[in-house]
Amino acid sequence: MQHCEIIQEAIQRHKDMIVCKKETSHQSPDNSDKVHVFTQLNIEISTKQCDSHRTLNDDGSYKITINQTIGTIQANTTWGALNGLITFYEMENNATRVIEDQPRFPYRGIFLNTAHNFLSPLQIKKHLDLMSYNKFNVLHWCLADKTYWSLKLKRYPALTEQRASSSDHVYNSDEIEDIIQYARLRGILIIPEFNTHSYMEILSQIHDEDLKVLREDQSKTDIYQFMKAIFDEIKQIFKNESYIHISTVEINTPFYSSNSHIRKFAEEKHRNNTSELLKHYFTKIFEILQENGINAMFGQEYLDAGFELSPESVIEIRRNSSIPTYLSKAISQSHRFVKQMNHSDPCVLEADEITQKRLIGYEWGFDEDCNDQSDDLLRSWSKASVILRKLWILPETVHTEGSQIQ
Repeated sequence: MQHCEIIQEAIQRHKDMIVCKKETSHQSPDNSDKVHVFTQLNIEISTKQCDSHRTLNDDGSYKITINQTIGTIQANTTWGALNGLITFYEMENNATRVIEDQPRFPYRGIFLNTAHNFLSPLQIKKHLDLMSYNKFNVLHWCLADKTYWSLKLKRYPALTEQRASSSDHVYNSDEIEDIIQYARLRGILIIPEFNTHSYMEILSQIHDEDLKVLREDQSKTDIYQFMKAIFDEIKQIFKNESYIHISTVEINTPFYSSNSHIRKFAEEKHRNNTSELLKHYFTKIFEILQENGINAMFGQEYLDAGFELSPESVIEIRRNSSIPTYLSKAISQSHRFVKQMNHSDPCVLEADEITQKRLIGYEWGFDEDCNDQSDDLLRSWSKASVILRKLWILPETVHTEGSQIQ
């Protein structure tokens, strides 16, 4: 691959390791005194093209063949070749061998909430480097949670002025785009998360100070127009990322029955209970996403509300949830789903055939106290690296040389 940016950048990043391997000698297979020196690494991608952006369906398999002085990595995709390169760098010697390997799940994610627990762009890049070394391929990045908003929008800068955790805890669009590019070159897809429902009050106040819309009053059309404008800009920033996560955690459902504006709206629209009002809200959000051409990843609360999503949607089932209940809901609606886990819930499900087809992977949720300190970073990643084995090794290949290298 002479002109594949992803592969060339990976080789450049690890050039010191490649030089070291070229200088490493090893005993020949027949145990004679003849010494072979590694001199060449070939990379062959069967598609004959260089992929530029990750998706949730990428083939990550690869084959490494070491034959005396020549190494060859064969893969179906750029991302498989990238996985092969990482394994090649980890090999302790260049003895003649053949390694065939592939991930157990196409989605191997890390979750960071930097709206609530800010990390500098440099520290996020450190996470991305560690993700690459450990073959994690999705960064689920929360930029707006139930309390804070950390993405500075050019059209509505007051969002971060009023709701960032600190004036310094803000990312501008240039910083975000730089991080996206950094991740792309390491084979990592970024899925940004925005909590929409908790921002009804914020959005309405910033949109028009004279518009006194109470919190979560989703009967006001102006709010949806404003949210559409926000997602227009978000889509421009994350234009090459294939999904955006829409979260609505901690919905204040009693508010719907007590708010006079919403009660009047419900009577006019013949919506008789909170569940129907939530469905109305979810429907409007889904329409906004479709108009913006956004593929959505949703939290499990959408299933709780009984909302029927498109088959292309991905459902995230959060850690410590009633897994069988949510799995049956997701499977019945033909959704793909992702399971979140952490040190208190590190289990990988023993899935039946139907579940295996819908379960595309897992993500590791870092503890809230993971911060900019190197010791915290390494301590957190020591746990995540162990989890990787569960997301990569196929059950029938646990004892192969390829999986041992992981």
